[in-house]
Amino acid sequence: MNELSAHNFGLLISYLLPGFAYLTGLAQHSFVTDNWMWSPVGSAPTVGGFLYATLASVGVGLLLSTLRWLLLDGLHHRTGVRRPRLDFGGLENCVTAYSLITDHHYSYYKFYGNSLVAVITLSVTEFARRSISPTRLIFLLMLMPVLFLGSRDTLKKYYARAHQLLEAQANPISVKKSDNETS
Repeated sequence: MNELSAHNFGLLISYLLPGFAYLTGLAQHSFVTDNWMWSPVGSAPTVGGFLYATLASVGVGLLLSTLRWLLLDGLHHRTGVRRPRLDFGGLENCVTAYSLITDHHYSYYKFYGNSLVAVITLSVTEFARRSISPTRLIFLLMLMPVLFLGSRDTLKKYYARAHQLLEAQANPISVKKSDNETS
């Protein structure tokens, strides 16, 4: 339980880190969030502050993920990332391989996508409040395409590899035949 497994790492990067990043940006505008995130100068961090910050980060990360699903997934699908029809009928024969594909691609997709939503919403908020410095704005504007392209690439890889694996489980003979035909 104390080890950081691939599954735990996936949850950490998918929800906790984007949520924490969002709360860090929000702390500039919220006294309560600032107290959760940072200890006052000269005092030690509190267990309560750590707990609140962690729970809030997970909760905000889940909300960011919902916004990502609502906005970014559809954008990727409308602009050329094809969602394959995945047949999970043979999944019981390849659970470990499917979990690896999810951990290596989909968890990173959620990190990039959720972080992109966090950066965009914080940028819009700060821009509207006129509290964003030009340097920070330039940094965030440079970060957005990187996160967008990272999300697009990892989603494509997840779709391709998950489809390939599940297709091989559903039709092992046709996959072997097509492999022999190309040799």
